[in-house]
This record gives sequence, structure tokens and C-alpha cells, in this order.
Amino acid sequence: MRCRLEKRDSLRLFLLVWAILLLLSLATAVTLFIFSKYMDGKFLHLSVAIFISNFVIALIASRIFLILFRRWHRGAEQTHPLPTSPQSIRSEFITNMSHEIRTPLNGIIGITETLAESETDGDKLASLEAIKNSGDRLLYLVNEMLDFSKLEAGRMVLDPNVINISDLVHEAAATIELRCKKKGLNFSIDISSEVPATIHTDGHKLLRILLNLLGNAFKYTESGSIELSIKHNESNRRGDLLFKVTDSGRGIPHEREGHIFDSYTQVRDEDSGKGTGLGLAICKGLVELMGGEIWHESEAGKGSTFYFTIAAI
Repeated sequence: MRCRLEKRDSLRLFLLVWAILLLLSLATAVTLFIFSKYMDGKFLHLSVAIFISNFVIALIASRIFLILFRRWHRGAEQTHPLPTSPQSIRSEFITNMSHEIRTPLNGIIGITETLAESETDGDKLASLEAIKNSGDRLLYLVNEMLDFSKLEAGRMVLDPNVINISDLVHEAAATIELRCKKKGLNFSIDISSEVPATIHTDGHKLLRILLNLLGNAFKYTESGSIELSIKHNESNRRGDLLFKVTDSGRGIPHEREGHIFDSYTQVRDEDSGKGTGLGLAICKGLVELMGGEIWHESEAGKGSTFYFTIAAI
């Protein structure tokens, strides 16, 4: 029996399509805004008008898409004997749309970087930097959606190769070391002498996990220290190497500890709107894909420790 498209899934799909169309309209408006800086504001009002009109158009187009999708889904139920869940359909749609959105975003970021290279005016450079940062942030969010949809649909695959564990760890650490100094935090790395110099694993996915956990540790730590350590896994968890990220930050409220690896979950209420809420869910999926497990220990007001293991193939 095929799974019907429930009202909840219809609402999620509608909001997803609307958000994607809105992002595309925002990309158009931002592009015009960039050029308005070099045309004495000629296109500034036009970019605002386009964004507002596209906001309404996106709502209407999303509704039309949902109606057509429902008709297609009903037809699929009658013609295909194999079950297709709304979740798998949604994951496939997110994957395809994420790929499409990345193309114009990369174009905006590339144009901004090109303009910045030849610009000497300080105010215009600051504007270009702000646009690039916004574009990078949008691209990061789209990539998170893409990775999560691949994991959800079971389409994420490993690409193992020989990596130098020390080099990879220090590459991840470099993203927060300078910021830790500016914030007055002590940052340290401890790699056990028993850990081999090179291992065979998917370095890109391991780096993604470390970047996410270190980024969270930095974000939630106002004073004290952050430590990253690696040693042989001697616990009863699956995997060969044990990674540990410890911070002296705010910790995780007790009522949320059991849900932090769930998708669309923020650690604290004030974090709403600051990200996708997919970071730790993606980490969990990647760790399990790499033959390991992830868990944590935390006490509100006293810091957190995140552990994860991977198989060193």
C-alpha cells in the first residue's frame, strides 16, 4: 500500500518550495543591489521592488506547484506498485533543488570577489564583503540541506583515501584558533602517540564533523577553554579512533539533552533562526556512515564534551 501525502507533508513541501523560490528572488535582488553600488543607486529601488513582488509570486507559485505535485502523486499511486514515501520524495526534491540553487549563488559570490579585487573605495569594499559573507552563509545553508537530504535518503557514500590525521586536525583547528585568541579562550590539541600518522578514511567527511563540533564549542563558550583530543578507542562503542571535543561553555539544558542529535533541533531557544538546526544531525549521520558512534556529556553552565568514533579502514 502506497503512503499517502499527508497534510503535514504537504505543508512542509509548500514551505520548502516557497523558501527556495524566495532564496532565488533574494539572489536576483542582491545581484541588482551589487550593480546599484556602481550605478549611483540606480537599481536600488528596483531590487527592493523585485524582492517584494517575488515574495508574492513565490507564494502563488508554491501553491500551484503543490497542486500539480498532488496530482502527480495520485497518478503515481495508481501506476506504480512499489511504495514511495513522502519522506523519500521530499529528500529527492531537496537534493535536486539544492544543486540548482548553488549555481546562481556561486555566480553571485564569484562576481563579488571579482569586483572586490579591483575596488579601492573603502565603503564599497565593505559592502562587497558583506554581500560575499551573506552569499557564503546562504551557500553553507544550502550545502547543509543537501547533505542532510542525502543522508536521509541513504544516498551519501564514503570516498576513503589515505589522510594524515595531524594535518587534517590542524586544518580544522585553524578555523577557530585565531578567534579563540581574540575571545581570550585557551585552545589545545592532544593527539595520542598511539594514533597512527596516517589512516584510511573519508577525510572530507571527517573534517566536516570536526568543523561542526569545534564551531559549536566556540559559539557556546565565552570564557575558559576548548580542547580537541584523539586516541585509540577503548570504549565499548564501535570504531577504532576516539575523538573528543571539550569546552567550558554554557552547556546544554537538561530538557534538550535527549534531542540534540535530532534534525531541526536548536540547542537553545535564542539560537532559533541562526542556522538550519541540522548540524549535529548531519554529524550523527556522517559518524554512523563512517562506522562509528557519537554521544555527549554536558552540564548546564559548566560545559560540554562531545565524543565520536570512526573506523580507521
